[in-house]
This record gives sequence, structure tokens and C-alpha cells, in this order.
Amino acid sequence: EGVNYDYVVNLAANVSFTLPLSKAYDANVRTSINVAELARGLGARLVHFSTAYVGRTNEQADLDWRAVRDSVEGDQSHANAEMRRLRYPNTYSFTKAVAELAVLHTCPDATIVRPSIVGPSASYPFPGWANAPSTVTAGAAWWLKSLGASVWHLPPGPSGGVVPVDYVVSYALEKMAQPGGGTHTAAFPAGVFDWGKFLDVTAEVGAVTGRGRGLVGLSRYWLSERVTAEGAFESWQAGYAERALRLVGAPEKFRSLPAVFKPFTEREYKFETDFRVPGFDAHRYLTLCSLSGAGFLGPVDLTKHNLVDDHYSDLLWCLTQPKGNLWIRVVGWVVIKVLRLVFASVTVDLSSFAALAHARGEGGRTVLCPTHRSLLDFVLLSFLAFAVPEADIEPPWIVADEQFKKMPVIGRFCTGSGAVYIKRKEGLAGCERAAKEVAGGDRPVEVFLEGTRSRDRRWVKPKVGFLRSLLEKTGGVLDLVPVCISYERVPEQRTLAGERYKSGLEVKGLFGWAMDVARGRVKLGRVHIAASEPVGLQKGSNLRFVARSVQQGQMAGAVVSSYHIREASKVLGVGADVISRSLMDEGCRFFDGDVEVNPVEDEEEGWSLALGLAWVHAKYIEGEWAEWMCHSRPSPTKKPSEDTRKVVEAWTAAFRSAEEGAAEAIKKLDGVLGSKGKLKEEHVLGYCSAGLPRVLLVEAVRQALAARRQAEPEPEPESSLMTPPEGVEIVSKGEEAFAAWGYKDSRFVLNGRTVKFESPHYELGGRELTRLIPFLEKEMATKIDLSVKPYPVPRRLSVLPSRLPTAVLAKLVSALSEAAVSVDDQERARHGTGHCLSDILELRTSSLRRSPDAVAYPACQDDVVAIVKLAEAEDLCLIPFGGGTNVSSALTCPDLKAEPRCIVSVDMKAMSKLLWCSPEDGLCCFEAGVTGLKLKEELAKQGLTCGMEPDSYEFSTLGGWVATKASGMLKNRYGNIEDIVREVRVVSGGGEVLWQHHQGSKGSYGRGSFGVAEVKDLMIGSEGNFGIVTEVVVKIHKLPAVTEFGSAVFPELSSGLAFARQVWQSGLRPSSIRLVDNGQFRLGQVFKGHDSSSAAAKAAQYAALWWKGIDPKRMVACTLRYEGSPEEVRAQKSVVKKSLAEWGGLAGGSASGKAGYQLTFAIAYLRDFALTYNMLAESFETFVNYSVLLHTIESVKTAVKEAHRERGVCGEALVSARVTQLYDDGACVYFYYIMDASGLADGKKVYNEIEAVARETILECGGSISHHHGVGKHRAKYV
Repeated sequence: EGVNYDYVVNLAANVSFTLPLSKAYDANVRTSINVAELARGLGARLVHFSTAYVGRTNEQADLDWRAVRDSVEGDQSHANAEMRRLRYPNTYSFTKAVAELAVLHTCPDATIVRPSIVGPSASYPFPGWANAPSTVTAGAAWWLKSLGASVWHLPPGPSGGVVPVDYVVSYALEKMAQPGGGTHTAAFPAGVFDWGKFLDVTAEVGAVTGRGRGLVGLSRYWLSERVTAEGAFESWQAGYAERALRLVGAPEKFRSLPAVFKPFTEREYKFETDFRVPGFDAHRYLTLCSLSGAGFLGPVDLTKHNLVDDHYSDLLWCLTQPKGNLWIRVVGWVVIKVLRLVFASVTVDLSSFAALAHARGEGGRTVLCPTHRSLLDFVLLSFLAFAVPEADIEPPWIVADEQFKKMPVIGRFCTGSGAVYIKRKEGLAGCERAAKEVAGGDRPVEVFLEGTRSRDRRWVKPKVGFLRSLLEKTGGVLDLVPVCISYERVPEQRTLAGERYKSGLEVKGLFGWAMDVARGRVKLGRVHIAASEPVGLQKGSNLRFVARSVQQGQMAGAVVSSYHIREASKVLGVGADVISRSLMDEGCRFFDGDVEVNPVEDEEEGWSLALGLAWVHAKYIEGEWAEWMCHSRPSPTKKPSEDTRKVVEAWTAAFRSAEEGAAEAIKKLDGVLGSKGKLKEEHVLGYCSAGLPRVLLVEAVRQALAARRQAEPEPEPESSLMTPPEGVEIVSKGEEAFAAWGYKDSRFVLNGRTVKFESPHYELGGRELTRLIPFLEKEMATKIDLSVKPYPVPRRLSVLPSRLPTAVLAKLVSALSEAAVSVDDQERARHGTGHCLSDILELRTSSLRRSPDAVAYPACQDDVVAIVKLAEAEDLCLIPFGGGTNVSSALTCPDLKAEPRCIVSVDMKAMSKLLWCSPEDGLCCFEAGVTGLKLKEELAKQGLTCGMEPDSYEFSTLGGWVATKASGMLKNRYGNIEDIVREVRVVSGGGEVLWQHHQGSKGSYGRGSFGVAEVKDLMIGSEGNFGIVTEVVVKIHKLPAVTEFGSAVFPELSSGLAFARQVWQSGLRPSSIRLVDNGQFRLGQVFKGHDSSSAAAKAAQYAALWWKGIDPKRMVACTLRYEGSPEEVRAQKSVVKKSLAEWGGLAGGSASGKAGYQLTFAIAYLRDFALTYNMLAESFETFVNYSVLLHTIESVKTAVKEAHRERGVCGEALVSARVTQLYDDGACVYFYYIMDASGLADGKKVYNEIEAVARETILECGGSISHHHGVGKHRAKYV
């Protein structure tokens, strides 16, 4: 009383389709009349909810509701006849039609709302809300629970009139506000609810929620879509459905649902209505209806769907997945096995990916932007699309750097999944090419904004080149979907912690990891994948801002675990409870509970885990460190809590310690180097305290050097490092290169970061060495600046002028010929240098202290006699010159104080004839100027060989071999030069010709007793001091009938040395046995170029190594060359096979042996290529007894590394060794040392000092001054 009522709303009805007519009339008509009379009595406007299935208004016009009322109260015959006449399918829709007429009779101004089938809400109060199972949700629920007994027939095609309940309410409120009442249909004009698609989605929801996976779900789906449509089944469907639903415990009111609902699923309804919902996402709503139904069966948590749940059969599961080609299915089977072994769970928040469907509905191109912490990132999203087709994520194009194409397993997966590769060296052009390739179609694109993996788990600055290119190519809108892949522990965590100079994943590392997985040693905890709302990108957008927004979206999906917190607590020195509360204060999400995770192996790993949380606190840090911690950090919105403040203080203290460590290292280097030179980050890092976290030091050093460069002007380049413009232009002469080793048409060239060996002379020619630069950078812990060439091959040359008097020059020309004498600056410079590092540096820097005053080219022995006699008469100094290949500074001209006379170089190469050959005696005689290559070719024409083949044989001469006491690679069979030479002819200092044998005879004494040393014994190793050798008689042999190669690897150097010694001492030895340590072995692998072997083949190789207990990081390799008759070669191989078994070796095949043997010739060119880019390198050798051989090798390596560090050299010393010649009592050992000369004022001086330390260590250990290089002036001080 006293209350005014505006509206009376009648929502009451019984929606059962199977009620008897009288009960349906009471529930739907009589109650409606009562409510209408109430509204009229209250003076209120009636709002009556009916159903859209009452039929058209003109169909109701013939219906007399009073007659129906009277019939219902009587025998009901008239009412039933009317229901059949008007073709109402059930008592529900018939009585709702009658109710409308009765209501309008009582309240003519009533507003009637006719909803179609009411489903769960689309938005309010939350998507999928339903307070009780409605028709649609109940159908989904019992379909999901009915196991294999599918009870609905849901064919594709017809659309149902399902409408969200919150849309119906909004529509009704809108019509209530309109005057005059009327009838309004709350339904879509043409049904957007496809029953077939509803079946698809419900089946997908069943798979996601575990209520119908694999064959169970497929069989149920097949029954619903196909079998229930058949007539034989239709005849007894109602009874079958009722029994099936009774079996699974469905309430009685739902048991008849499949039968009575069939007309609505097989017939398409179109409604006359003004009901409109712009942008309605039908597919999303289908999913909501299914999820709502599933929710009534139990909790549905789509935020933690586990991708690695157990299946009845993983293989069968993969083969029955609806998406993916055969390759993806097979890989999927492997992936799920591996993921299940290493991770406790791999969960995905499927609800977060619902935005993808909305993005597609808006017409934008979907771009998935996941975080990048592991190589597994390339697999996980594609696997998600494959494993959970219900998520409606199409397998994406994977945009990756080209290097991933070559990675084992990962690269094959990416390629098989349709990856698109960007060549980083192409820059923007590479991005444009990749964007063009994926621009067509609507397949999602997966791109990592961070580019490469974040080595320390930070959010690093995004790279936007590809996005810019893709936007231009598509010309539309890009929907960038942030995706966060949260790992408790990434598979490569140990590697990434110190990967600044790593060259990437290798098969040997992958194989070792796989073995640990198989043994159950790998426990990586959990992974969680979550997406955030898409960020739109269109023309005119601020790309940097958009990328920043995407990264912030990634952060919103990040999940933290107690494992992260514990490890961060250890390195930061803050309690785990403090960090945990701080993260909670900042709104972080957490993994539930604890699972087993492999502990960190060192502090660097702990810092990487701590940095994975740094984005939370970066907004409270000031200065450059904040940018480093998290480029896309959000701005603070509140004051930090007390716990957060403590964490921030810990970070600040860590940064301060790193800054102090960087400053101390820079100060130390300035003191050692004696100047404030230009330092590289790697240089400083190598001298920072070992107790400080490297990941922080890297940034601290970068900041310190940047501030240093800003404060101080760039120093002027030192003139000693540059070729001065004055002087003569260098002219290409002959086949030999100038200021570099070897042929002028053979060299290493650089293309980007790929090194190519160009040469027509070697099998290695044309090979691209993509791994060479990364290998050197990794081993030397430096970064090679390929944009600068401190020591290029010079174009001009400046030398001191010739001091040879004109008159003397005229006499020299008269004695020979004008063509046989030269005072050309370039020729003089070349004849004053050999091929040791100091010589090449002097040529490249135009810093020659002195060169010969003239070069003489004798053509015969008489010419040599004439030169020597003229020298004696004119007081000239003569320096014999063979091939100029020495590495002992033997050709260096002494300064004027030490040698005031004019110097003439006597070049013997014009004297290269074969004088005679006697196969019967096994002897031949050559002039001394013949090169090893020509000698070999001349004898080969007659089926002969002398067997002398030093590494330099293409350019070195027979006379030079005698002078230096040379040794060759085949000495095991043919001996050294002292074993090969039978006789020499020499022009002495007085011009006399010395010859052991009687004049004119084509022979030599095999042995004789002369009372004094033989001439040849005096000359071998004399280095030109006793005269000039003009002719040499050497032993010759028939070419071997068989030449084969072999190779082997050993667990370590000691076992390899024992094998080599045992094979040598057997007597049945191969002609060449060369053993390289691990460093040289790995360099040899780099020289193979691009390895086309499959990942499976590589894995098989490493499996064999693992089986033999051979660690790739310690293994050594041996190359073998077999020569002789077939019987001899078989015997040699038999000895090798037996020794391999005894010393734990593994045969490597003939191809590797041949490649290793031939690599010797090509690798000689590498030193001069490295020199161009400021890498100083040289080799030095010695003879050492077996008893101290291993000790000497280890001692020299240690001494070089210590000397390297004491002198402040950048990076780490790369020093390696190989054993090249074997004897009864010892072996020849070669050492190779390379250093980065960056920041050194005089790199040559420092290098020579370190080499001197190595030589002194060799002598202390009992090694010789030299085995075959000779003494020269470089090692004269040790004589």
C-alpha cells in the first residue's frame, strides 16, 4: 500500500518439452494470466517473456486461446488438434503461444520479449555464467559425461537460435523503456550458432578438460555427427538416449533432451527481429557454452592445462591429432616424450589465448611474440598448436635467424614446421625478404622480439626490423600477441650463464644432454605458457612504444617459483621470505608448491635466475642499470614496500661492486700496458676479479669504457700500424704472394662473419668456414673487430735505398747479366725477409730496418763461383736465398753496426734442373734451387720419389732443406734430409767448388771413411754459413703401389702419445703419424666448413665416442698415411688396429685422415689472415724425449698462458700442440700460439717476449732449440 509499481516482469515458465499438455498449460498459461491480472490491478506495465519459437503472429491469429483453455480443462482433444494443425513440436512452444494471446487480452499494452534458446552469458557478470544448466549447457555437460554413448545428433550446417542471457536482458530493458508495448524477438536474424561447430567445440573442450581425449573423443564425435543421423538409429534414439543418460546419472528432466531437442538441431530458423549485436564473436561464444556445460560436471581450470599429461598411447595420440603433417606428428611424439622426462609439467593458460579468436575476428594478422629464453621456445608454441587443437591456434610461421636452420634437431623441427629464416648479415634486407615470404595468407607468425635468446633471462631491448617490414608488406593491422614462456630452469641454463662467446648448440652437447635425460638426471621443474591481450600495430604507430607494450604484456604472464626465489636470495644476500613478499607486493604470479629441480652448478647460474626477476624491481632503480635490468620496465605506480626496498638496495650494492671491479681492472691494464689505450670490453673482462659476477661485470665494463671514450678524445692511429703513402707501389710478380704465405691466388677472404678459402691449388679451396670466427672468439674469449685491418697486405712499400756502389753493381751485372741482377725495392724487401711473424709484420708495416742492397739470380754453378769471387774482391756479404720460407729470421739483414758491408742476396731458384737420374743406383742429382714441388713432379714422371715432403715443399728448395736440416711429413718411410742426401756440391767462401765424389761421375759413395767429416755432413744444418750449395744427390724410390689414409681419436693426449710411440716402435709403421691435441682437433673440425651430416649421423658419432668413454672436450686425433705394397699397407693397418684397441682409440676413417693431412698445407695461410685483423700467431717446434714429452707440452701451455696474462694481453691465450715426427727416443712437437693484440702498443714485441718464455720453458724441460726450423737470428741467443 502506498507503493507505485511501474513494471511487472513475468519470467516464470516450465521449459520442459515433454510435460503433459495440462501441466504445461498450468505452468505456462495459467500462471501468465494470473501475473497479467496482477499487473493490471497494480496499474503497472507487464513485461512478458515468451519464446521465439511460438511462430509468426499471423499463425497465432487463428488460435482461440479460450477454446484451448476449455479443451485443456475437458478432454483436451481440441487443444491437441490445434497443436498438430499449427505444427508446434512440443507442449512448451504451444502453451507459450497460447500464453501470449491470453496476456495481450488482459494487458493490451504489454511488452512481450521472445528470446530464442537462451544460453550462458557472453560478458556479464562474467563470460560463460549460468546459474543452472540450461538447454545448451546441459546438452554439452551430458554429452561430455556420456563416455562413448553419444546421445545428441548435431549435424553440421543448420544454425540454432541460441542467444546469450545477458544480451536478452539488455534487449528487454531497451524495449521496456519504449512506450506502447509490442512484441520483440530477442534472437539473431539468421542463426549464428552452428550446431556442427558446437559439436566440434564441445569435443575440443572434452579433450582439454580430460573428458574425452583421443579415440574416446573421436568415436563419440563420429557417433554424434554421423551414426545418430541414420534412420535405423533414429527409430530407437529416444529410448537409447534415455537409457544412456540414466546410466551416467542425468536428472530425469534431461533424459529426454536429445529426442525432443532434435527439431532444433536439424532445422534452421530465421527470425524477423531488430536484435543486433555488432562484433559478436560466434566462435568464442560456442566455446563459452561448452565450457559452461563442462563446469557443471566439476571445476574447469583452463589456466593450467598440462601439455604432457599421460595418454593411452603417445604415438597413437600423435597420429590421431587433427592438425599437422607426418613430420610434425613424428616430432610431436618425440617432443612429448622428452618434455615429460625433463619437466614436471608444461602448462598453458588456454583462456589467455581466447583473445586470438577475437583478433582474427577483427581481421588483423596475428603475430605471436613469445619470450625467448631457450631453444625450446621454437618448439613449444608449435607443439601447443599441435597438442591442443581445441585452443584453435594454427601452427605459426616461425621467424628465426638463419643459424637455427643448421642446429641439430631444433633446426630440423623449425624447417619441418615451415620456418622462415632471416640472414642477420643482410640487415633490413633480410627482414624484408622474410616478411615478404610470410605476408600472404592468415597463418599466424611467430617472432621473437628479443632477437636471440636472453642469455641471462632479462627482458632485453626488442628488435623491430621484422615487424616494420611485415607491416609494410601486409599493409594492414598486426595483432601482436604477447606470450610469456616461464621456465623454472631452462635446459641450457648452465651454458647460457657463460655463453657470451659461445657459438651455439652443437650435436655433441645435445647428445650429452640426451644421455643425461635418458638416465633421469635432468629435472627442469615446470613450464607455463600464457598470453596477454593483443597489442595493435598499424601504419603510423610508434613501433618502439608498441614493442614496449608487448614486452609489458609478456611480463604480465610471467610466473615465479620458489626455486627462483631461493637462488636469487643466495646471490643477492637477501632473505627468501623478503624477496617472496616483495614479489607478492608487486603482483607477481607464482607456481604452486615445489617440485624437484636440478640445483645450480655455480654462482653465475644463480645470477641468471635472479635477473629473471629483475624486471619487477627495475622500475625502482635509477640510471643505466635500470635500462639494463629491463628495457621495457613499467613506471612505478606506488612507493616500494619495505621488502621491495631491501631487494632494491641489494641490487644497487651488487651494481656498485661490479662498477668497482671494472674500474680496478681498467686501472690494472693501464699500468701493465703503460698507456691509456683503446680497450675492448673483452680485454677488461679478462682482468676483472674472479669473485665478481660476470653477468654484472659485462655491463659495468661497458658503462665504464663508454664513459672513458666520452671523456677522452679518440687517439690518433699510430703511424707504425699503417703503411705510409710514400714509397714504391707493390707489383704482383710470379705465383707467390707478397707479405703473406703461399700462392698469390690462394687466401682466406671474409664475407660478413664467414671466412672462405679461395684457391685453385687445394681441395679446401672454395670452402666456406662459417664457424672459424666464432671458434676463435670463443677460444680466445674476445670479440674480433672485423671492420678494422691494422695489418693489411700493403699496397705500397718503403725501404732504405741500396748502398751498393754503382761500379760494383756494374761488375755484378757483367759477371751475370742485367736480367740476373736486381736492385728493385720490392725484390730487395722480399729477399730480406722470410715467413716468421716478425718478417711479415715488417713488410706489412713498412718498418724494415735493412734490406739486401741487391739480389743476384745465378743460372748455373759458374755464376755462383763468379758471385762469390766478386764478393771476396769487393768485400760484400752474401746471404743465400732458396724459397724464402724460413721462420727463423735467417734472411734478416744485420744492422750497419753489426755488418757494415753491402749485402747481396743470392737467389738460387733459377738453378732447378734435374742433372741426372739413375734408378738402378737409386740416386739422382738436382740443382739446389729446385723447389720441392718441381722435384716431386720431375721424379713422378719416371715413377719415382725421394719422399721428402715438408709442409713448405711447394715453395722451399732442396738447397734450403740441406741448409736448415729439414724434415718431412713422410720421414717414417723415407727419412729426414740427412737420410735422403748422399752428396752435395758447394761453392765455398773462397770460390772453390767442394765435391766429395770424383769429378764427372754420376754416382755417390754409399759410405766411405775419409779421415774427416764428409762435405754433406758439414753442409746439412749449416744455414748457409759454410758456402752455397749448388747441387745435391738424393736417394730415390719407386712410387708406392698403395697410398691410403686413416685416422683415429683417443680419450686424451697421453693415450694418443702412447699409441703413436707403440706403432712407431713396431717397425711396421705408416709413412706419416701426426697427433693433434684437443684444441687443434677442434680447429680441424671448423675447417670442414658446413657439415652436411644429418643430426642422426652426428648423434651416432657421439654415441660411439660416449661408448668408448671419449670426451669431445678432451679427445685428441691422429692422422695416418699408409704407403707401400698391398702387403705392407695391410701389415701397417694391422699394427694400428691392435694398438688402437690397447689404448682406447676409435678409428675415424680414411676421409678424415686425408683431410687432416691436406689441412696442413691450407692452414699455413691462416696465420697471415688472422694477422690482418690484429691476431698475432706463430708456430715453433722442438724435439723432446718421450719421458718428458707430455710434461713439456703441459708446461709450455701453462707458461704461455701465464706470460699472456702478465703482459695484459686481451682475452685468453690460444695455445695448442701437435706431434709431427716420431723417433726411437722422442718426438717433434709443434706449438701454436695466437693472441689478440688489441690495446697493445707494440704487439710484435709482446708476442716475441711470450714466445721467448715458451722457448725457455722448452729448454728447461729438456727440449731442443729446434727440430728442423733451424736457429737463424731469431733463436741465435740460445746457441
